[in-house]
Amino acid sequence: VLSELYELVKDKASFLVISVHGFGPVKKRFYLNKWLINEGYLKIKKSILSRKVSVDWSKTKVFAPINLWGGDLYFVKENCGSDYEKIREEIISKLLAFKEPAKDENIVGKVLRREEIYSGKYLTNAPDLLVVLRNPDYKISGDLMSDELLKQVSMEEPAREFTGDHRREGILIDFNGIVKKQSQQLDV
Repeated sequence: VLSELYELVKDKASFLVISVHGFGPVKKRFYLNKWLINEGYLKIKKSILSRKVSVDWSKTKVFAPINLWGGDLYFVKENCGSDYEKIREEIISKLLAFKEPAKDENIVGKVLRREEIYSGKYLTNAPDLLVVLRNPDYKISGDLMSDELLKQVSMEEPAREFTGDHRREGILIDFNGIVKKQSQQLDV
């Protein structure tokens, strides 16, 4: 289809194919809520009969949404009180220092405060912190049920886990060379 479209317009217009994101493998998961539990910021209640886990909102200071596919951290401000900034700085410092035990490598590449990336009248609706992992083959999960902080993704059971996910890097295909010709003037 693209080649047919290109043939129709090649002499009349520039022809670019641009993606909004790329795609790649997921090799390990970092269970962010498990880390928050271990560090004492997230409190859970366990039901022995049903084996269900739920968040104890009266004691939780920070949580990652359960359906998390990014690194959003939200604070329960009434449980943080005047220590909000102190807790935020503490979490940033601890996450940046957290290492994968088997490799002795930092897992987290950066932790951004919401005001570093967002602005405007809805700033308070944004996550308080955004966690960005160092390795693009690792993915953050907000799952509460994991017993592990880091888990190898199983390629044998792909139906149970995503084995691939979006990447920040996408593609740009320039059929006419317009980007190269105008790279100084063109804001792609």
